[in-house]
Amino acid sequence: MTTKSKSKKLRAVGYCRTSGEGQRDNTSIPTQTESIEVTAKHNDFVFLRHYVDECKSGAKIAGRDAFQQLMRDAAAGKFDVVLVWKADRWGRSGFDILDSCNTLKRDFDVDVVDCTGAFDTRERSNTLMNFVEAGMAEVERIKIMERTQNGKIRKAKGGEPWCSTPPVGRAYNKNTGKWYVTEFGRIIKRLLERYVRGEAIKDLGKEYGLTNVRTRVSDWVRNSQLDADPYKAHIQCEELGIDELIPVPGLGPVVSSQLLAKAKNRFKHNKTFNRTDANHYPLSGFIFCADCGKALTGQTDTRKKSHYKPYSYYRHNKVTNTCSTKSMPRNQHEAAILDTLFGFLLDRPAFLEAIERSMPTGNQRKEMVAQQKQMAKALQRVNLEIKNLANAVAAGVDPAILIEKQEALLAEKESRTAALEAMEVELANLPDPLTTEIEAEMLRLKLEDEHTGKNWRKLKPAQIKQFLHSLFGDDPKREGTGIFVSKTTKGYAFTFRGRLALPTGSSSISAEALASPKMRKLIASFQDLKTARAKTRWLSLIIQSIEAGTAQNRVLKPVQSNLLWRTGFRTLPFEFELAVSAA
Repeated sequence: MTTKSKSKKLRAVGYCRTSGEGQRDNTSIPTQTESIEVTAKHNDFVFLRHYVDECKSGAKIAGRDAFQQLMRDAAAGKFDVVLVWKADRWGRSGFDILDSCNTLKRDFDVDVVDCTGAFDTRERSNTLMNFVEAGMAEVERIKIMERTQNGKIRKAKGGEPWCSTPPVGRAYNKNTGKWYVTEFGRIIKRLLERYVRGEAIKDLGKEYGLTNVRTRVSDWVRNSQLDADPYKAHIQCEELGIDELIPVPGLGPVVSSQLLAKAKNRFKHNKTFNRTDANHYPLSGFIFCADCGKALTGQTDTRKKSHYKPYSYYRHNKVTNTCSTKSMPRNQHEAAILDTLFGFLLDRPAFLEAIERSMPTGNQRKEMVAQQKQMAKALQRVNLEIKNLANAVAAGVDPAILIEKQEALLAEKESRTAALEAMEVELANLPDPLTTEIEAEMLRLKLEDEHTGKNWRKLKPAQIKQFLHSLFGDDPKREGTGIFVSKTTKGYAFTFRGRLALPTGSSSISAEALASPKMRKLIASFQDLKTARAKTRWLSLIIQSIEAGTAQNRVLKPVQSNLLWRTGFRTLPFEFELAVSAA
């Protein structure tokens, strides 16, 4: 530390700072510089220059470039005194004010003096006053924080913008006082709709002009509340103990919850299986070990030997003692699987049989009904016993004797009630066989129309993946669908378990509306039509006429209450098997 000469004039610099746009009125900085220069002249300092941080928060040193330069120049011995307009211009954190001033004094023999005379490190007798002034700056900082955070909460609750950056895909119209979905929000919606249908995110990013598209879209899907209605603003300030989610009135969704859920599942699946480098293995993410359920992943062995040809296969990452399959050659097995799946839609008997195998049988339905009745009787018995206990207490029996039994009965009642409710829901959701048959046929015809005449060997990897997703869902591992392989003495056996999604808003007709023999005959006649498209349109007309209450030629006039309308994606499960020899 250098020692200041009393005979030599001290060199002084000024430090000026404004906090934000509210102080940029062309008076704050000039006022500070003028006051600093007057103080320098009054103290007979040799004034050198000003260090100015405009629109910089004083809560922390980071980001204040001029302040950091001042500290470096102090270390180089370029001046002896720093003049500030007030202590709160030096900083807003009391600890930072004292710490930085102590560093300047102790290490570089530089004093800090404010123009009001309230803060001055030149004399030790000013220590208490300096602490008080630094504390006042800290208190004012906390008050500013409280006003800022409370203002954000008030605006969010009033449905107004609470921060400078609006939520992704939304904007606020100051003239109307309403939120709306921007054109960029509509682009996000179209992009996600195409992405969940199987299009590659990289290609979509190029088409819509988005850079770093995979990371950005993934972040929007996970963190931007695209389906929130209303959006919840996260107001957080750890120092003040504020951490609130405030619903913002009028700030609606960009996409539906259903679309966002499908996009999340697709991102989760693609993160593991559908990488760009995995496009050579179309079954990755869809093929699993039948014994342990773990995924099989594609791999190619490329040994650098002239006589050795590259060998591709699907391998088991974590083989257990119970697993029959460690790996599966890719060549003929992959082709057999894809041939089977693409032909599956064209083979109507096999298609309907696969769906029927995964549906509950009539005996299973009867067993569930019987179990439901037994559970209801058991619940009646428990209620009767509880009533008898209450009568016993009324008759004068000591309540203490019955407390333990009463608690056991109440616990049993709660358990049986929950079980009965779950059973009723499961029974109510059992698909009706006739309805399922009609819906399955319509869906098969739609898929047949899309894929007839297409050779999967000429399709792009993304198109094959799209087709597989249509059969096995967005995230097969989570949904328990896929292709399950096991090794046999003759080769490999494959079990296909899938879920075919019905389009949004598909009509589901009750069994009563379809029970008429005439209606069955009418529906069966569509087999005479030649093309899948004609059959699909014909079946759609039947359902539309049923919904309108006027079937063709007045063959049937169903009661309107017999019709059920279900929205959202519904699925038809299917299951079938394939055996491939080891030739």
